[in-house]
Amino acid sequence: MILDLDDPRVGAYLVDAEELRRINAESFKYGWGARWSDEARLMNAIDQSARHVIVPLLKNGGKPDSFRCYLWYLLPRSNERMCALVDVSADLLDTLQRMDRRELEALVAMLFSGLDISPTE
Repeated sequence: MILDLDDPRVGAYLVDAEELRRINAESFKYGWGARWSDEARLMNAIDQSARHVIVPLLKNGGKPDSFRCYLWYLLPRSNERMCALVDVSADLLDTLQRMDRRELEALVAMLFSGLDISPTE
C-alpha cells in the first residue's frame, strides 16, 4: 500500500555500500523480490565509496514489516546515477541516516541539474 504522508518513515535516507549489503542480504533471507541477484553484482553496480539515497514508496504486506523503496545509486567510475527498487525492513530502515534539510535541498538540485525546465512556447 502507498505510504501515508503522516508515516514517520516517509523521507529520504543515506546509505553506504555496507548498508546496501545488509539490505540485500536481508531481502534474500526473507525472499523479498526487490533486490540484486547476488552481492557481487550489487557491489559491481554501485560506487562503493559513495553514499546512495533510499526513499520508501510502498509498505509491503507480510512479516516482518518492510517497505519497497527507490534506491538512487551512483555508478562506479562515472558521475551517473541509476534508480532501482529495493525492499527494506522497517527495523533496518530505522537504523539508516535520514537526510536533513540541507542534504535534501542538495538532492533536489542534483536531480534537476541538466533538465531543461525553461518555459515552452
